[in-house]
Amino acid sequence: MGDAGGQFAQRPKLLCADHLALRLQELDVGLLQLFGPHGYTAL
Repeated sequence: MGDAGGQFAQRPKLLCADHLALRLQELDVGLLQLFGPHGYTAL
């Protein structure tokens, strides 16, 4: 029971991490559109 409770408690953090990863992906795409591949690699 203790393990199940621990997994349930971690679930919101996992969702938050997924959301953050999605935002970072969108940011990466935005940077690519702004600077192009060469400017992006320079960052």
